[in-house]
Amino acid sequence: MNIYTLVYDRFAQFEVTFIGWMLNGRENINFKTVSLENQIVRGEDGFTILTDYLLKDVNPEEVDVFLIPGGEVVAQLGNQQLPTLLQQLNERNVLIGSICHGPVLLAEAGILKEKRYTSNCTPDEKEYTLFTDAHFIDEDVVVDGNIITAKGNGYVEFSIEVTKQLNIISDKGLDSLYNFMKNSK
Repeated sequence: MNIYTLVYDRFAQFEVTFIGWMLNGRENINFKTVSLENQIVRGEDGFTILTDYLLKDVNPEEVDVFLIPGGEVVAQLGNQQLPTLLQQLNERNVLIGSICHGPVLLAEAGILKEKRYTSNCTPDEKEYTLFTDAHFIDEDVVVDGNIITAKGNGYVEFSIEVTKQLNIISDKGLDSLYNFMKNSK
C-alpha cells in the first residue's frame, strides 16, 4: 500500500505524523512524500524534508492513499497538476485525507461538491468561496465516501480515522493507540 503525503513549505507535519507512527514498519506499507515543485521543503516546525517525488512524477495508479496536511496551504492554490491528480484519485475511489486548511485544495479540485466536510477555513477567508457546493459539518473529523477531512486540532482523531479506513489495525488496537495519544495510557 502506497501512502502519499503532500509536503510544502510551512506544512503542518504534526497533523500527519501520527499516521506514519502507527503504520510505519508494517508489511507492505510504503510512505512517500511529494511536493509541487521543490525537492526540499521546510515544515512549520522548522524541520527540513527531502521529498521522494515531485508531483509531476507521481503515477496516480500507484497511489492508494493521499494525505494533505494543513499549514500554508493557500500558497499551493493555482497549481494545475494537483487538482488534476486529486480528480484522478477521486475517480478511482482512492482514500484522500485532508486536515486543517488542506481541504481548500480538495475544494479547488472540485471533489468536495455535494460532499460533507470539515476544515479550519472560515467564512472570512477568501478561499472559503471554493466550498460553495460542499456541506460544512462542525465536527473534528468528517468522512464522506473516500474523503476524510478534519480540523487541525483533531489530528489524533484524523489519524485514527484514516488508519481505521485501511482496515490494518483492529478496533481494539486503534482504541489503545487513541488512549495512548490522548490520555498517555
